[in-house]
Amino acid sequence: MTGLPMGRKASTSTMKLLDKSKVDMLVVHCSDSEYGDRRLIDEWHRNRDEPFDMIGYHFAIGNAYPSQANFRDHRPMPKNDGLQETGRDLKYQGAHVKGYNHRSVGICLIGRDTFTSAQLEQLKSLVNNLQYNGYDGRVVGHYELDDRKPCPCIDMNWLRSFLET
Repeated sequence: MTGLPMGRKASTSTMKLLDKSKVDMLVVHCSDSEYGDRRLIDEWHRNRDEPFDMIGYHFAIGNAYPSQANFRDHRPMPKNDGLQETGRDLKYQGAHVKGYNHRSVGICLIGRDTFTSAQLEQLKSLVNNLQYNGYDGRVVGHYELDDRKPCPCIDMNWLRSFLET
């Protein structure tokens, strides 16, 4: 999976490479929406006032509502719950937490303040996989690096304990 939506290609010429040996944080975010997927976040990031070339997160982990229509019409898609999607390629720095992108991997949980057990189990699997593959980083929440952000709206001490079980 390339992480790109149909049609518009990312310009990687302006993107900086991520030095895996400098990664010391795996930063957890939330989408601050009750629905979404990698493609929708990519669209949001490209249409910001200061647009990104592509999605800023390296990974997104979905809930059962990939679209606004699914959420609005109460039509969950269980196959999407906990679905891990690749965003920005790990060879590039993310665009997810100002001042820390050069030393972190960005992971976005779709949701506001409630996340499913499938999402949390997939996050655990992803974190273990990243750490096994040399992305040795402490799991932190966006709000722990930027006190103006409430994201990921989860108690990070609890989450870190959960991830270690």
